Amino acid sequence: FCPVALVAWLLQYGGYRTTCIPANAQQDLGPLLRAVTRTTMAPGGYKLEQVYAPLSAPIRPLSDDMLRNRAKQFFSDMGSTKAIGLHSFRIGGATAAAEHGVADTVAMRHGRWQSAQVHQHYTSHFVRDILNITQCLGLGD
Repeated sequence: FCPVALVAWLLQYGGYRTTCIPANAQQDLGPLLRAVTRTTMAPGGYKLEQVYAPLSAPIRPLSDDMLRNRAKQFFSDMGSTKAIGLHSFRIGGATAAAEHGVADTVAMRHGRWQSAQVHQHYTSHFVRDILNITQCLGLGD
């Protein structure tokens, strides 16, 4: 379960508006992680409860507890028997950023890591392992 792929799936099937809107637009597109409804009518089986809202009444994000519970249920529904928590998204995001050449300083700022040592804990062994697997499969240089 790759967190980047799951976000791409979420954007596609969740009905999120992914095009840029003007800075002076009078609507809130809401946070990425927000309430969804299970339905048989939408592709993927889920739809956003609100796609956009007026700026005077913005869309609220999910609470930490609600997000944690929904993530556990989602992974269970997808057939995962592993204990995947929200922290997996942090590790997966840091790894994807490293794989795509994002500068360490940018990733550290985004991940709110104070030291390079902590940042490396989240990325270096994953990238090294991935590169090793790629080379073993004969897909790398």
